[in-house]
Amino acid sequence: MTYDEAGIRINTKNARWFDEDCRKAIKAKNEARKKCVTSDTRTNREEYMKRRNEARKICRDKKIEMINNEIKELETDNGKNDNRKFYKKLETLTKTYKPKNRNIKARDGSVSTDEKGIPNRWNEHFNPLAPELLF
Repeated sequence: MTYDEAGIRINTKNARWFDEDCRKAIKAKNEARKKCVTSDTRTNREEYMKRRNEARKICRDKKIEMINNEIKELETDNGKNDNRKFYKKLETLTKTYKPKNRNIKARDGSVSTDEKGIPNRWNEHFNPLAPELLF
């Protein structure tokens, strides 16, 4: 499969608040950073710091606006006695990040968490007759 066949994966994580204003501010910040990296002068550095602070402020304000809008929707759902929608939205707002467990049980019963041990163990599991075909 080539890159063209696979297509481009679109990041939907920040899709609710990341809009054209954020895109423009970050693009201006990145251009100022490139200029600062190529010729590191005081004016270029000050321009980059200014653009960086503007981009942070715009993105932070958009996030806060999105959270406030979701809280207003929560309040209206709670006022309508629509409990299912209310608790579903409340769950999505208050849910915290849970990292995935990256471990696997070895043949001897011990737990393996290292990067190379996990693929090797899966290879042993699916190819018990050919242990020399490790990743």
